[in-house]
Amino acid sequence: MDLNAFFKITYGVYIITARLEDKLNGMVATTFSQVTAEPIRMTLGINKESLTHEIIQKTGLVGVNALRRETAFNFIGNFGFKSGRVMDKFRNVRYESGATGVPLLLENTVAVFEGRVIGSMDAGTHTIFLAEAADARILTEEEPLT
Repeated sequence: MDLNAFFKITYGVYIITARLEDKLNGMVATTFSQVTAEPIRMTLGINKESLTHEIIQKTGLVGVNALRRETAFNFIGNFGFKSGRVMDKFRNVRYESGATGVPLLLENTVAVFEGRVIGSMDAGTHTIFLAEAADARILTEEEPLT
């Protein structure tokens, strides 16, 4: 098997967000997709060791923020290089609470999605969550980051 073939798959870059009471968290992910149209359902793969995973499991709510192509690396790194267990990832980030209460980014984002988890599957190091769309909005017509 040529494992390099898997590098030919294209992915978007997303910040997955969640809230547990006053604790906000977010993480970088590339595994998000719409899987059905009626009702709209989405899947996302989240590492089991992440704080975001823990919060999604407890609340059943998730936010997905599609980043714009020109997003600065340090913005992405804010959500990707350290755990929310040791830092406040939302400290200097503009966001709002969505319809479900999850934080939605207001900068570097082309579209936001909110979902209610209706199922999950163990995928070893990750959990694949199945969520029904609760809300979605376009924030800008800029191109998404892939």
